[in-house]
Amino acid sequence: MRKLMKHIATLAVLLTSVSSFGQSIFWASTDSTYQRFTNFILLDAHAEYRSNTLTNEYVDRMVFGGYYGPEAKAQVEKKLVDMNRVGGQLNGNLSYWNMSDSLFSRPNLGMKIFVESNYLTGATFSNELYRLIFNGNKSFAGQTMNFDGTSGEFYAYQKLGLGVFDKQTLSGVSISYVNGQDYLQSYVNKGALYTSELGDSLHLDYNGIVSESFSNGTWWAGDGSGAAMDVQVNFPLTEGKGVIHMEVRDLGFVYWNQMNTYTADSSASFTGIDLNDLLDDQSSFDTSELLDTLVYDTVTSAELKMLPLTLGVQMFHQTGKRGMLELGLRIRPTRAFVPEFTARYHYKMLPLTWISASATFGGYGGFRVGAAIQKVWNGWYLSAGSDDLPGLIMRKSRGRGAYLSVGLLFGK
Repeated sequence: MRKLMKHIATLAVLLTSVSSFGQSIFWASTDSTYQRFTNFILLDAHAEYRSNTLTNEYVDRMVFGGYYGPEAKAQVEKKLVDMNRVGGQLNGNLSYWNMSDSLFSRPNLGMKIFVESNYLTGATFSNELYRLIFNGNKSFAGQTMNFDGTSGEFYAYQKLGLGVFDKQTLSGVSISYVNGQDYLQSYVNKGALYTSELGDSLHLDYNGIVSESFSNGTWWAGDGSGAAMDVQVNFPLTEGKGVIHMEVRDLGFVYWNQMNTYTADSSASFTGIDLNDLLDDQSSFDTSELLDTLVYDTVTSAELKMLPLTLGVQMFHQTGKRGMLELGLRIRPTRAFVPEFTARYHYKMLPLTWISASATFGGYGGFRVGAAIQKVWNGWYLSAGSDDLPGLIMRKSRGRGAYLSVGLLFGK
């Protein structure tokens, strides 16, 4: 036990390894108070959404309703690029770490048990598609509007896992049972809409696929089961100056009992339709008739789908007696998520209090700055912060996010 606590006192990455989402760092104290703790319980919560183009004002209007005026539209339109991204996630995790003297007669091994719930969503869309939806097709009269590459995704799943870790480095591996709650994956390979010069007829070419399986929406309900593995490896730097942390999360799958797959590769023409009125819900045209005109194939079957894998690497390096620099890269190979780079500086204000400031670029959005505070007292651990502080209060920002961790060290 004494050897274990000596190593814990030199690990800058304790909470990065323990935390489900890698948001926190705990530069453990050498105070002898912590030598008696052999158990650790941690509750994590993390929520965020962001975009490289859509403003918080836009998202608020879409979610809560209200008038979306020309000025708000202009704020978005001036930032539109060829392919725009939006996405978010909501995660919760409860974990228990046992750091007693031995596990399976191996004094260097500890055990953890955890349960977590994950919700991830993302979408990509062209600037022409945005303009079509919010401005109608009058500006496209006599032209073809393309929406190739439009995509959407949604994952909802829960994990119940068991893992082992090395007490000296906190490197470890865990295996989880996965409950598949909801799944959606859509992609438009080719999409084009031609509007006649007079605006009274449309011609649509489309090629795409949609796969979906939805439960009744309750937690731990679903139509699929699977398994996942998480791996964390920590390499201490020389002279105890920090650590390099590498992580693989959600390397796994869900076997869905009933997956509906819709594929389409066709074209359709419509006359007597004013798309602007249709979008404003002012047309007498029956939209069900329009949908019935579209040609697509439907297949329902059991199908295996991979989870949204996340890869991460972080370096923590001590700078002086009170500071630590963190550099990180996170990759999630989905269409709406680009490589995310983070630089964060941690400063120890008091023996058991840390503050940090961060700059992040990528992921679902663009550049943002954040801050966090962490505190340890009487065995309790608290961390709260945001990677996008302006987004919490500014409607013109392009994202919001916050995280909270509460932990308790106990036992002898």
